[in-house]
Amino acid sequence: MILNERQKLILDTIIDDYIEIGSPISSLQLLDRHDLGVCSATIRNDMIFLTEEGFLRKSYSSSGRVPTSKGYRNFIQSLKEKKEKKNQNQYFKGIDFEGMGDLYLFSNELLNELSNLSSGLLFNYVLDKGILWESGWENVILQPEMENRKTRDEFLKLVDSTKEKIKEFAKQRSENRIEVFVGKENPIIKSDEFSMITCKTNFPNTEKGCVFVLLGPKRMPYRENIDLFEDVLKFLQNI
Repeated sequence: MILNERQKLILDTIIDDYIEIGSPISSLQLLDRHDLGVCSATIRNDMIFLTEEGFLRKSYSSSGRVPTSKGYRNFIQSLKEKKEKKNQNQYFKGIDFEGMGDLYLFSNELLNELSNLSSGLLFNYVLDKGILWESGWENVILQPEMENRKTRDEFLKLVDSTKEKIKEFAKQRSENRIEVFVGKENPIIKSDEFSMITCKTNFPNTEKGCVFVLLGPKRMPYRENIDLFEDVLKFLQNI
């Protein structure tokens, strides 16, 4: 299904608002928060259409809509199409591998910095050493989705599977490529509630490099997280 430009704009706006607010988005909210250049009837009709086509679903608790995996996938594709060039290496300027001279200290410092800037649980797996670092549990636990016990249990299962399969997963990744897996697209475990962002890159004093993995609820700030991964790729490529 190919959406027209107005439908894309409405879908992207709903997803941006849902990521920010964390609750179902109604047509009245869109009108109050944005000047979309169309009347309320058009917004309602497009929201009905987007729901019928599987990009949105109706919330059980309100008249609002929430994105589906299909909606998020379309949103991520829109981000790629509208990608703007930005200043390189916006982050990590205070991290100096030469000054540290220690792989373990450097990896820990880098992952902590990534964790502070991201919104999920982060892993860094160094292939040569077979070592896995993790950081950012507080980023995930504080998300409203985690108030549901079933969701928490599903996330713990995803984390355990990721740790168990990270070595094989890392071998299968292409270098210097950011990948986003939404819901059941995840090659490690088919869980519909969460998303994964990952990239494989070179790493100081190693031959095979490392793989970064970010896990979190599907309602994650994809734009900011993808930008962050792009910056870490550029940062490590310049060391």
